[in-house]
Amino acid sequence: LCTVDSCDPDSGACVHAAKACDDGDLCTQDLCQGATGLCTNPPVSCDDDDPCTVDSCDPDSGACVHDSPDCDDGDPCTVDTLDCGTLECGHAAKGCDDGDACTVDSCAPDSGDCVHGVVTCDDGDLCTDDTCAPDSGCVFTPATCDDEDACTLDDTCADGVCTGIPANCDDDNPCTDNGCDPDTGCWTSLN
Repeated sequence: LCTVDSCDPDSGACVHAAKACDDGDLCTQDLCQGATGLCTNPPVSCDDDDPCTVDSCDPDSGACVHDSPDCDDGDPCTVDTLDCGTLECGHAAKGCDDGDACTVDSCAPDSGDCVHGVVTCDDGDLCTDDTCAPDSGCVFTPATCDDEDACTLDDTCADGVCTGIPANCDDDNPCTDNGCDPDTGCWTSLN
């Protein structure tokens, strides 16, 4: 059923020419079904068994083409990946964390280089010593405060100024005079 049968008038021989099933499409297989004589034109299989390629047939040449999706988004601060299961691109931010809580980590968009700026630990309080611990970040410790006046006790800081409680230099002895010298502290003399 897949031949066109005729007789050659010059020789008297039988001629069995293949039935023409060409559909003119280079990306199909032109077949004749022997049982029915019907033409079929299934597509050429270009599957390369690589899940990370998009397989197709070039209609001009009939050659198989295996393209891999271009996932480069042009951003040097992303890590571009291809999910071969879905053929979808992913663009995760480049990891620049250096594990140091005292740096501000970022990516330079022009070069893709990681940049680690210094964290500023200023709480605006003049009564604290501001430092940074690499494992935990900013630390604000109450500042050691001394008003340099020997006549005050328990110096504390308020609004950036050290002040203390006036020392009680009275020895409760009516026979002595008591006072305080800012440089030396309490004094007592006989009256």
